[in-house]
Amino acid sequence: MFLYRPHIHQLDGTITPDLAVDRLLVDGQECPAELSHKVALNWRDVNVVPAVIVFAAGLGSVLTLGFLGTASGEASPRWCLVSRSAWRLDDLRDHAPRLVMDIGWSAGGADEHFSGQPESNRWVDPPPATASCWSETAWWTPAALRVCSVALRDPVIPRVLSHQISVADDSASH
Repeated sequence: MFLYRPHIHQLDGTITPDLAVDRLLVDGQECPAELSHKVALNWRDVNVVPAVIVFAAGLGSVLTLGFLGTASGEASPRWCLVSRSAWRLDDLRDHAPRLVMDIGWSAGGADEHFSGQPESNRWVDPPPATASCWSETAWWTPAALRVCSVALRDPVIPRVLSHQISVADDSASH
């Protein structure tokens, strides 16, 4: 079980509830991955993919951003790094097709950027005590990335959710 303590930026202010999460669904399939707001990585052994995560909550589902991490050569994520900044899904459900996802990363000395609209048919409430997570092929980043940032822009209610991961080279410590 994972206890998620988001800072939910609602239309009427910000609240920080405790949400208990018993399971993680990634692209509709139950995943044994660990949900966390912190994770230690060995950069040579991990692939990082930006993701949208929707948590079931008593006052309405909560949407945030995160990163799925898989070991090199594996298909299933081992962990999901979750942002603590979140929005109420009900506050944006009607205009979700207008949201814009911005992803930037550094890998091999080059900076890359992607901007596009996430699939709007996935803005649904997950079952109780569940986090539902998805990524899209266009969001996939190279395995050798060092820094990755993801932002979701809401053009109707001017605001931005953002999250970043830095993967350090720990080879010097061995």
